[in-house]
Amino acid sequence: MCGIIGYVGSKKVVPILLEGLKKLEYRGYDSAGIAVIDEGKIQRRRVKGKISELEKSLEETPLTGHFGIGHTRWATHGRPSEENAHPHQDCTGSLVVVHNGIIENYLPLKNNLMEEGHTFQTETDTEVIAHLIEEELGRDVGVEEAIIRATRRLEGSYALAIVTSVDPGRIFCARKESPLVLGVSEDGTYCASDVPAMLPYTNNVLYMRNGEFAILDSDGLKLFRISDGSEVERGLEQRLGGLMAQTFQKVGGVEAVAEMLNLTDRATEKGIMEALESEDPDLVEQIRRLMFVFEDIMLVNDKGIQAVLKEIDTDELALALRTASDELKDKIFRNMSERAAQLLKEDMEYMGPVRVSDVEAAQQRIVDVVRRLEDAGEIIIAGRGGEKEMVV
Repeated sequence: MCGIIGYVGSKKVVPILLEGLKKLEYRGYDSAGIAVIDEGKIQRRRVKGKISELEKSLEETPLTGHFGIGHTRWATHGRPSEENAHPHQDCTGSLVVVHNGIIENYLPLKNNLMEEGHTFQTETDTEVIAHLIEEELGRDVGVEEAIIRATRRLEGSYALAIVTSVDPGRIFCARKESPLVLGVSEDGTYCASDVPAMLPYTNNVLYMRNGEFAILDSDGLKLFRISDGSEVERGLEQRLGGLMAQTFQKVGGVEAVAEMLNLTDRATEKGIMEALESEDPDLVEQIRRLMFVFEDIMLVNDKGIQAVLKEIDTDELALALRTASDELKDKIFRNMSERAAQLLKEDMEYMGPVRVSDVEAAQQRIVDVVRRLEDAGEIIIAGRGGEKEMVV
């Protein structure tokens, strides 16, 4: 997984981007970068390695501005390097994009763009998106239309955040399969891969749906459908607004709080639960009973386990099972071929010392897969009240 954060508003953007990226570290990454537009020019800063390296770079040569985007990358196409770190730009340097997901048809698109004269600077699939938008802008259409046209040519999954000096003061977002959350506050508008990145600034958020395109500015946001460009009605499409600021009764009680915490990383979850526990220990216990954790995979039936296993890398599964109960391990092994189970056991046996935080991160990523498949109706989790669908 990778992490996206974006902000446009009245505050200084760099601290917000850095803090947001730190909140997304649980997703795993090998490089990080930000892009800020100031005085009509895009300024990028990218590093291989940790966010702390990015902070050092920014301390040495600060960037200023009030809107921009940031990203933490987990290498898929192209090695971990500063060159391959996001954000990526087009030939003109007037547009940058950050991307989570995988563009499956990037090679034919890249070859076509190179034939048209585009020059590529990275090994990534993401850079194709920047050049596609540049190509569409060359057909004398606006930024909004150029991005929508470009996304229609993409095959695979994506969560996108884009800024351009051609149309300053706005962030353009699009989503297909990969999650993207939008947030609104009095001081500006946010986008992120997950809620924790924006919780310090706003509790008024909504989740983009597949096939949606959004335009963010300092006053708020607008949603559109990529398929036909039609605007989405805010009242109908808003799925989560002001959850943390409302009473439990208004948002569905304890069940709604448990659902919200299931969307956060463990550090944020722990902080919220500790704060609640000091006020109402009984409430915290009720929430914990409802929350889905890694061991709750025991509640997934065999058919569902097999569907989950198709989505998970063997190395990550071996790491996640490091602290799992024997019962859960046995259930996983039973739903694999004899050969695959034996190989997994060997991987676990010969695995060297690992950090608990790495194990927890792997477990959280698998929990995310389970929740995604449950949301899509592809698996059922026993005792989760499937008949009571929570609309958020």
